[in-house]
Amino acid sequence: MSDPKMTDLDDLFAAGRAETPAPSEALMARIRADGQALQPEAQGLAVAARAPEKVSFWDMLGGWPALSGVAAAGVAGVWLGIAPPAGIEDIASDMFGNTASVSFVAEYDDFLGELSDG
Repeated sequence: MSDPKMTDLDDLFAAGRAETPAPSEALMARIRADGQALQPEAQGLAVAARAPEKVSFWDMLGGWPALSGVAAAGVAGVWLGIAPPAGIEDIASDMFGNTASVSFVAEYDDFLGELSDG
């Protein structure tokens, strides 16, 4: 069953959709006159042709908002690369087999070995 309040509301909306109000010609003429008065040519100002703006690499990246996202992703990647969570090594060994340890600073590892030997 339909609610009588809703049918009254539907009838009211249908009547509102049937009417299409249009602005009067006097209002439109005033709007056009105001717009023309604000144009540079109507005020006697010379309008210079604009040269196309050069788009910098910074603007192509999207400026500060985009660069902050790239920086955050880079920091997170470095962080996970240097100090990965414990579960990552297990997942990597399950997926790829054996895990390997790579030393980028061999002299530092030798120095640590000498310190631990006594």
